[in-house]
Amino acid sequence: MSMEQIRAFEERFTSAHLDFACHAALPLAVTPDLLYHLWGNFNCDRHNRSLNIPWVAVSDLLLSGLCEEVGHELYEMKREVREALLERLKNDERFGEERLKRVARLLLVYVQKDLPDLYLDDQEFKESQAWTAWAYLKPEKTVAALAAEFERAYQENPADLMRLVALTEVLHQPIEEFDRLRIFARAMGHFCRKRFEDCKGEMLQLTVKNNQVDLGNGVRLNVPSEFLTMIKSTEETEVSPGSTEIEFTSGVFTVGESGEVIDYLFDGGKYDQGELAIFSLEGMELDIYYYEIITLNEEGEIVQRQKGQNQGYLENTHGLNLEMVMIPAGEFMMGSPKDEAEQHSDESPQHLVNVPQFWMSRTAITQAQWQIVAQLPQVVRSLKPDPANFKGNNNPVERVSWEDCIEFCLRLSQASGKLYRLPSEAEWEYACRAGTTTPFYFGYTLSRQVANCRNFFFSNLIRRKDRQKTSAVGSLNTPNSWGLQTSAVGSLNTPNSWGLHDMHGNVWEWCLDDWHDNYQGAPRDGMAWINNNNYFQNDEEWLKELLNNQSISTKPLRGGSWNVYPKFCRSANRGRCTRDLKFNDFGFRVVAPRTL
Repeated sequence: MSMEQIRAFEERFTSAHLDFACHAALPLAVTPDLLYHLWGNFNCDRHNRSLNIPWVAVSDLLLSGLCEEVGHELYEMKREVREALLERLKNDERFGEERLKRVARLLLVYVQKDLPDLYLDDQEFKESQAWTAWAYLKPEKTVAALAAEFERAYQENPADLMRLVALTEVLHQPIEEFDRLRIFARAMGHFCRKRFEDCKGEMLQLTVKNNQVDLGNGVRLNVPSEFLTMIKSTEETEVSPGSTEIEFTSGVFTVGESGEVIDYLFDGGKYDQGELAIFSLEGMELDIYYYEIITLNEEGEIVQRQKGQNQGYLENTHGLNLEMVMIPAGEFMMGSPKDEAEQHSDESPQHLVNVPQFWMSRTAITQAQWQIVAQLPQVVRSLKPDPANFKGNNNPVERVSWEDCIEFCLRLSQASGKLYRLPSEAEWEYACRAGTTTPFYFGYTLSRQVANCRNFFFSNLIRRKDRQKTSAVGSLNTPNSWGLQTSAVGSLNTPNSWGLHDMHGNVWEWCLDDWHDNYQGAPRDGMAWINNNNYFQNDEEWLKELLNNQSISTKPLRGGSWNVYPKFCRSANRGRCTRDLKFNDFGFRVVAPRTL
């Protein structure tokens, strides 16, 4: 019956409509808004050939017999239809399993930040979408999470059991290799309905040892004592060599008030450290950083000193000693106004950008930090252990390409269990400005007390002496220490309002985006602008794919350096270079996104 419906749909419309329906089948429920997101992001196949899906395919699908309206602007496909469409997508040479994962990643982002107000309070809708996405992205972890949820619900909230039974049934396609969980879920459903003989029949299909069912891949589920009276346990046997014991006592995917998936770590559990954790405040020990905020007048003189503070955490994997500070969510005008001195056309048009919360390293990555990460296992490409031209453990690392920086982020991500990447241009400028609208976060000019850049005088900028090399990150706190010597990280004492040092001068800092000549059509959500697709930048596999792509595309750099004039150090100024090149004033800093 389902295949007949699908054939009728294709005959009525086009094969492009059917391609679109296959993508739309992954969410358990769809809205018109979600379908437009899918249409806008999946109009090409894996070979980048256009699918020619018309925009009217959204309304055509919703009004066809494949979808049923189950609420206000909320639609579902019958399970048999969903499964047939998803199987078609998976087996189609143009798409494959990777396309399923890409749709799942978009679904997570949609739940996190693009969900219309109408559904923000629908916790069940948000959680079901998140479970569906994770089932395709991390099936083993999803099975472990469902097992933990069954145990939690049985002990704490039996009314939730039937929801989990239904959820397991609809998720069986991406987790079909774990059919024992589905059998257990059916047994639980019979038990809740007091069909005890049916429950026993399902449980007898499972092997229970030590009061546990092995669901596969070492994931075990504790069997309720009431079930044990129905079946006979077999003799205790040891875990087979090579299996991994995973114990769970409580639940997993936490969805925040706005629908963001906060965490997929398992409270009280042990799990494979190879998987990246979504960044969460849960369990993090936060530090408070105190500092002084300086404002300059147009002559470059300090006219105001204010106390500032921000919270952050220390990433100390392998003794890295990397301080990360919180960049709060907010909006800002990206780019520069036309009347700003030395304004360039690539800084226009100014546009409002909404930026989610994230974390950013207080300073550029130092040579000591680079050397630690360069010794970690290679992910995609090799790294030179000590590439810098101007030596000094606390100096910013330089002579690193964009490709080197991505590899650094991948290695640090795998070692720490948290995702790290380069900032998007929007994130970088938002963090640099820290609420200011002036050319520099100090005001309208720079002075030798606050930045490391070359000599020049323009407009109201004070004259500077030439720089011959980088200075240590955060070392320019007094007129006497701004020369050729280096000094310790953290001694600058002239950060911006969010505690970030050296955002003006010292080294150019790579950003994640592709280069665009202006901001026409730029994203307004704070994410990187890459190939008209900015939805997957918070995914490790996507970053690997980006690095594996043998491209010589041009990438943006921000902040200026010791080797350029102050006009190039403005908050809005943009530099660029091909991704494989490296110079002695190219460095970077990292960010950790708040959520996936």
